[in-house]
Amino acid sequence: MRTLIIILTAIPAIAAIILSIVSIIIAVSNDSKGRGVKNRELWTRRTLLSPFIIGLVYYFQKDSLETEAAKICVNCGADFDDNKYVCPNCRGTQYTFGEVPNKAVYLAKAKKWAKISVISFVVYIVMMASVFVAAAVLPEPEPENIESDACHFVYVVDGVDTYYDMLGNSYNDPNDVLYYDRFGNVYQYHRENGTFTCNGYEYFSYSSYVDKNGYFVYDDNRTLTYVDIGEWMDSDNNIYYNYFCASWDSEGNLIDSFTGEPLIDENTNK
Repeated sequence: MRTLIIILTAIPAIAAIILSIVSIIIAVSNDSKGRGVKNRELWTRRTLLSPFIIGLVYYFQKDSLETEAAKICVNCGADFDDNKYVCPNCRGTQYTFGEVPNKAVYLAKAKKWAKISVISFVVYIVMMASVFVAAAVLPEPEPENIESDACHFVYVVDGVDTYYDMLGNSYNDPNDVLYYDRFGNVYQYHRENGTFTCNGYEYFSYSSYVDKNGYFVYDDNRTLTYVDIGEWMDSDNNIYYNYFCASWDSEGNLIDSFTGEPLIDENTNK
């Protein structure tokens, strides 16, 4: 629920900021057309690259930007190039600027889109604040239950489920079965997180194997190569079995955890 609320809050926030950016670009484009600003296409392209920064710069400079509207001579009414300061018709020096066609329309559109941009940005701020509040206030989702029992072949002894380790010790819970390495270290499986522990160290189950003699082997560097279901091989062609595929009978012989059949072929010793 917490994640769903955050996602549902973030979606309108993203939509709002996109609308705010698009609105700034449209507002600058229309305002520059309405004012007859020189290089208005350049201003639009700049706004595309940095909408908020260039948009603010344009807003504060728009009244002082150079325009390309024609000059109209006050004396004779002739219009002439805005780069000239003397009327070529009567040599008068008094002039006014002509109006940009549809100026009022462009400026009205610019004002409308500027308002939309501001409103959208405020919505974005409010929604993002809601996302952070939701993340801080709502409880973290409960972690999924990852408990998993150890897999061992079960024998029924006097009506009781019984499991064995490589030393022939018996257990009534598969999770209690101990593993041993060739150095005498003992490994205990933990169903809560699917790992083994030994002497205070933790070993991930996905790198835990049993060799053909039944000893626990930890492939920390993932050097073993997959051969067949449950079987892996090292560079010297020694066979290893995934920890969940290996079990033992009452005499400590290595057997398949699912079928109870011997894992080692006596004729081939593998």
